[in-house]
Amino acid sequence: SLVARPAVSFRECKDRCRTRLEYLGITVEDIEEEEFCYIPMGGPLPARDQRVVGFGGAAAMVHPSTGYHLCRAMMGAGAVARAVRE
Repeated sequence: SLVARPAVSFRECKDRCRTRLEYLGITVEDIEEEEFCYIPMGGPLPARDQRVVGFGGAAAMVHPSTGYHLCRAMMGAGAVARAVRE
């Protein structure tokens, strides 16, 4: 799980990936680039009375399995804009 507690290490993720690829009969011939990143998940929601509007990743709008938040952010953009305007 990408949201396990404690977090799964990069090493464990790589090992799981290799195991899955082997199982599927996929051979990796070359790795040109390797990306390491940390996507915070499961944090607290922003306080409603704070001066800065929490939005996107800062508002826990991150998808728990992919780490992406663009769709959620775009879906909520109109409501946030209206609230700020008022």
